[in-house]
Amino acid sequence: MRMFTRCFTPKSVYPNTINKLALWLKADSGVTFSIPTKKISSWADQSIVGSDVSESTSTMQPLRYGYDGPSDKAQIVFDGTDDNMDSNALAPFSGEMSFFFVSRTNQPANSSQVIFSMNRGDTTTFTAAYELNKIKVNALGSGNLVGNSIIVPDGVDEWNIAYCQLKENTPTDYSIIISINGGTESELSGLFQNTDYTTAGFQIGCTKVSGNNKSYLNGNLAEVIGYDKAINSDEKSQVLNYLNNKYKIY
Repeated sequence: MRMFTRCFTPKSVYPNTINKLALWLKADSGVTFSIPTKKISSWADQSIVGSDVSESTSTMQPLRYGYDGPSDKAQIVFDGTDDNMDSNALAPFSGEMSFFFVSRTNQPANSSQVIFSMNRGDTTTFTAAYELNKIKVNALGSGNLVGNSIIVPDGVDEWNIAYCQLKENTPTDYSIIISINGGTESELSGLFQNTDYTTAGFQIGCTKVSGNNKSYLNGNLAEVIGYDKAINSDEKSQVLNYLNNKYKIY
């Protein structure tokens, strides 16, 4: 009698199989750009929310390359001078939230380079940014902007997967959690009562405040994923596995 053994391959888990996906920008999908100049006019959100970003001024448009990104995949290149992309709608995030950024900076000595931000009018409400050898997350709560940061172990000029989360401990106490490449989490708690971010727009590659200090990113982005909730540890592992299987960063 012959015995047959069936081998099962674990099923890939994509970000959109986890509920409350609110933002999914990929350099290899949904990008509208000029083939001769590589300049990007719009970048379509791959979540069902449809939080697209765009930039109509050609001199401020980042560039899209289909190569030389992590694991030689597609990337979006920001010049650090005025390249940025602005949301076409209000931010789809309310209280708790979780983000993943696949990025690097080309200017490690720069004191502030924003990857992602949310702004209400002329007030910055949330930023994820490079700060010298760290990634720092700032969030507005109860009128104060507070932040937590973590060192990027292999250097901020190397591709990395940054994870950050705003998590509710109590209605008047939120934590900012950050980790790099699936490493140990840094958590700063007991800071503030959270802000409603749904009345704010969001930006990729800078903050949108008046004046000259917009903290433009001089660097590269491959993927941005955001959830309108504090994802659990299993969900975090699933997204990290998806990203690292794709980009082979760590």
